[in-house]
Amino acid sequence: MKRIAFITCIILLAGINCKAASDNDSTRYLASTMKQNWFITANASVNWWQGSDRNPAGNYTSLNGPTFGGGVSFGKWITHNIALRLAYDVNRSHSYINGLHTADHQRVQYDFLYANNPTPDANGYCTTTFMYHNLHADVLLSPLDLIQGFYNPERFFTPIIFVGMGGACVSGRLSVIQSIIEKKRNFELSADAGVMGLFKLNSQLDLFLSFIWTAQEYHIDSWRNEYGVSNPEQRRPRIADFNYSGQLGLNWSIRGRIYELPYNYENEMKELRERLHQCEEAMTTPDGNTVTVTEQVYDTVFITSPGEFVSYPLSIFFNLDSYELMSSRDLVNLREIAKVAMDHGCKIKLRGSCDSATASAEYNQRLSENRCNKVKQELMKLGVPEGRITYDAVGGVKELDPTKYDRRVIITLIKDN
Repeated sequence: MKRIAFITCIILLAGINCKAASDNDSTRYLASTMKQNWFITANASVNWWQGSDRNPAGNYTSLNGPTFGGGVSFGKWITHNIALRLAYDVNRSHSYINGLHTADHQRVQYDFLYANNPTPDANGYCTTTFMYHNLHADVLLSPLDLIQGFYNPERFFTPIIFVGMGGACVSGRLSVIQSIIEKKRNFELSADAGVMGLFKLNSQLDLFLSFIWTAQEYHIDSWRNEYGVSNPEQRRPRIADFNYSGQLGLNWSIRGRIYELPYNYENEMKELRERLHQCEEAMTTPDGNTVTVTEQVYDTVFITSPGEFVSYPLSIFFNLDSYELMSSRDLVNLREIAKVAMDHGCKIKLRGSCDSATASAEYNQRLSENRCNKVKQELMKLGVPEGRITYDAVGGVKELDPTKYDRRVIITLIKDN
């Protein structure tokens, strides 16, 4: 059991280290402030106990059950694909205890769970029913968000894998606190792993289905002196007991999933939507006729002529000598830009450039065109019609300091009536 716990600790530390190492190049679609993106879950469960002792059928590893229980958890999404949670599960389980000990190891005269003397059957086995409690801390990983590099709030199904460890306890009562006070309980370290599927119901509520495997040392469900019996036929074949649990429940994101864009574009997009909505209202009278609006300047939207609205330019940057996106986080910005454009009927203008300090003018011209085409293709994949996208490749320029920021495509949204 100690080996299992050690391996689990290594996995947890590795996951945390990978998260820290990837922060500089990961899309933290979820707002990272302490007060945001917390969640609570509640579930009902069906469980099977796999003890390490021999049962009346002569098998060491049969599954005893099913039995029923439930659980709750509380956690927080740290990045777009990593969450931490604290979970508590409880269920009623069944196990068998071997009461046939040798003269050197007499059978204990009481059941540690109920403080009574259970009567063995003809084969010398006692059936035991107990409450199984497990408090564990888990790291949750969303492989789909890891692969895609961003969270898609419109996704219906999200698979999750998780691993953790904690402390398990068996007792004769539903209330583990009362069992602890009465000393009718037994503790062991636990290690768990599992898979979960989240099914989106609305912006705050998910239905989830999960399967959890939990392991703990064999002492948790048996008499302690069984380990030392001299008769090999009465010894346990391994040192761990297992609990298998299928869970069905609800996951509630307390304030909904609040996500942010890198480069502070989330605020830009929010402001852009508000200004476009204001401008659309200003341009239309109640009878549907358009009116002339004097020039106004905002942080993200300005009017250059009656009926025309132009967004503040947004930049997508590139590495030296490359027209591939620097990171999958850029896809998040492009997705939000595409959504605003389609929701408000905007055209998109691209301006591609390179830094003039490297390569020839001819090479930079081709590279700036490739960068424009790359962004155009990504926007089209996101649903923007090709006819609503135009671009201007300007080649090498010297506009920003440091010059590496000239390796970019500037995106402008234009709405005209």
